[in-house]
Amino acid sequence: PGGAYEREKQLMPEMKIFWRVEGESLQLAIETTTTGWVGFGIAELGGMMGSDIVYVHEDGDEWKVVDSHAAAKSVPTTDTIQDWQLVSRSEADGKVTFELQRALEPCDPQDRPILDNGSPTRIVAA
Repeated sequence: PGGAYEREKQLMPEMKIFWRVEGESLQLAIETTTTGWVGFGIAELGGMMGSDIVYVHEDGDEWKVVDSHAAAKSVPTTDTIQDWQLVSRSEADGKVTFELQRALEPCDPQDRPILDNGSPTRIVAA
């Protein structure tokens, strides 16, 4: 997906993210070799606690996106409002890519705004 995105970051050997800002939304691609589920979060404090998290998991024959947050170092709590959308899912060369989107300014108090101002943003991934 690299050609369609302005920025990319290798988070760990088995996970890479790609992103771009398009209008008032973030377009995010997560490329991974893991199966079953993948998670990504905005972590102001640099760890899971307090993070704004999205994860994608397999549910039978379909893939579901869950917008959530972590109040503690535990299983994330599902947000009341689901802001993330799954745009596409593809598999190639032993990797799966999930393309997601969300508004930069969420309408959900459980979400963090995504700032496109050149400042670094701490993230978590699993």
